Amino acid sequence: MAFPPITACLVCEGTRQEILNKYTILGFFGVAPHVRMFLRDFNLPLGLCFFFCGTVGEGSFRVELRLRGPSGQVVLGNTAPPVEGVLDPHIQVSYFILFFNGILPGPGEYMVSLIADGVEHYSTPLVIEQAPPETL
Repeated sequence: MAFPPITACLVCEGTRQEILNKYTILGFFGVAPHVRMFLRDFNLPLGLCFFFCGTVGEGSFRVELRLRGPSGQVVLGNTAPPVEGVLDPHIQVSYFILFFNGILPGPGEYMVSLIADGVEHYSTPLVIEQAPPETL
């Protein structure tokens, strides 16, 4: 068995691990590719959490996040360093929780990817648009 197939990517502001291997999802934006976010100021850093959900897998892997902007270039930011992990084939589900914090280049379609051992195993789009000015 190899790296597990990824079946969904939740986009949120963060997660918190609870007892009995449960997670609390904070600031839920949606399930990619059905995510459309609005950002007021593209000059300020944005924090995002990507909760990748998969099926059974087996082996040792080094996973990391890659975010590409509308032009296709990798968006630099404070992503978590690659994470080393071992998957047990007796566990029927796998989760990979990776964070991005940085300044985005502007509105458009972004591609978020889960990279395992240097190979892209899952990629999905999300749209980030300019928020309209507030009305009083």
